[in-house]
Amino acid sequence: MEKDVEDYNAVSDNYEKYNPLTPYFALFFGFFSSILSLAWLLHIMIYIFPNEPLHPFLNAFFMSFDGWFPLFGVISVSIFTMYLLFCAIKGCFKFGLRFMLIDLHPMRVGRTYMSSFMFNIALVLLCSLPVVQFATTAFEDYARFTNIRQIYGIQVANLNFFGWFWTNYVFIYAFLALFALTSLYLICKPRDNSGDSADLRDRLKNRGT
Repeated sequence: MEKDVEDYNAVSDNYEKYNPLTPYFALFFGFFSSILSLAWLLHIMIYIFPNEPLHPFLNAFFMSFDGWFPLFGVISVSIFTMYLLFCAIKGCFKFGLRFMLIDLHPMRVGRTYMSSFMFNIALVLLCSLPVVQFATTAFEDYARFTNIRQIYGIQVANLNFFGWFWTNYVFIYAFLALFALTSLYLICKPRDNSGDSADLRDRLKNRGT
């Protein structure tokens, strides 16, 4: 009887909270994310990898706003950079908090411990540094006179230890390797099915028969 009550509450909550516009928003943001991902990939191949960039690509797009409304260029850079950070956060939640088959510090709505919450906040802050570094390298032409370009593009890149990683594109190769592995994984397993939802579905099917 208690299990039946839990199943009824779970089904009722999902029914009451269902929004018919959610699939349309998901479709829109999925299409928009695909465009951003493709633009990032093309920018890496055209601008970052070659010793002499084949074309400024996104840099030219951002600088085209300087002549009439520079704020649009800043907003565009923010969109591409924040998209990278959101991808890093999503990756941390999906892959980075697992040890083999065990979830470490999982984020669950209404059931997240404070220690797990603080751990994930620290992970997001840690991811912000490589995102800024990568964006500085990718948008070198657009950010050529900024302080962050002086820090990452000149001072850090010429350090005795870290300079080797910059000149040999170690971070870029690691980024593309993780991109390829993640794409293969998501093609094979596009979403995680919760054990609770799967059990609930099976129980409802059994009762129907």
